[in-house]
Amino acid sequence: SKRIAASELDQLLVSTRGSGIGSERFDDAKDSSSSHSLLGASFNVANSIMGAGCIGYGGAMAESGGLISIFLIALFALLTKLSCDLLIDLGLQRQLSSYEQLATASCGKAGNYAVMLSKGLFSFGCMVSYLVILKDNLMTGIAGLLHLTTNPTADNWATIVVSIVAVLPLSLMTDMAPLEKFSGVKVVMYVLIVGIVAYMFFTLPSTPIHSNLENSMSFVQKWLEVKPGVIQSMGTYILAFICQHAIHLVYRSLPQPIAVKWRLLSTIAVSESFLVFIGLAIFPYMTY
Repeated sequence: SKRIAASELDQLLVSTRGSGIGSERFDDAKDSSSSHSLLGASFNVANSIMGAGCIGYGGAMAESGGLISIFLIALFALLTKLSCDLLIDLGLQRQLSSYEQLATASCGKAGNYAVMLSKGLFSFGCMVSYLVILKDNLMTGIAGLLHLTTNPTADNWATIVVSIVAVLPLSLMTDMAPLEKFSGVKVVMYVLIVGIVAYMFFTLPSTPIHSNLENSMSFVQKWLEVKPGVIQSMGTYILAFICQHAIHLVYRSLPQPIAVKWRLLSTIAVSESFLVFIGLAIFPYMTY
């Protein structure tokens, strides 16, 4: 039965390549002029991982417990790296260069539609949340800097203009190489946020927060106890690690995309994200 399934898969691969679905191979997608460095590519992967959801890690840790949360974050980081490596390995074996093509090769058109629907819904949800954040903060920040007043109409128009001028062109890009500097800036900003939170925690020891912290919970209660909200918090932890939708885009932009370099790249990117996530979880949690 395994041989029959393998032969059917090979026939499906041949048919998809003949129809142009899998015609773009990894070998055909390399262009040294548009490629970027390994560190820059790691920033792009880390940028796709570190979404706005990681800001809620402190609250999620408060709902689930300290040590169990650290374990879950580390587990999801490991699973993310393994899944990314698996996607690239399968693509190399079958000479397919996208998540959709892999789904088509294994499950036919139904797999392709399922992946497209999942990626579309996920991207749409993220974009809606980002636009809401943009609407709530852009004009308010500008008005505060310039000592002006704002109104809902100005917020709406600012959101529309930024969406058309900046967000839409970035969403239509098929090569992530030009974004590596912006991705690096975002990673640095997250590191600065962690540093600011840590600095505030260690330099304000006389605040009521710290006195309550010392008296309200023992070490066992705060770090070793598994709290009832751990199942709900798992959704927060794992959602921030989703990056599989951008893996093939980053891989195709590598100068010489080989499995060894990709494994190093994924290790660097996931490690960067893990350290930032841990910082955004532990220091806010210690103030609860």
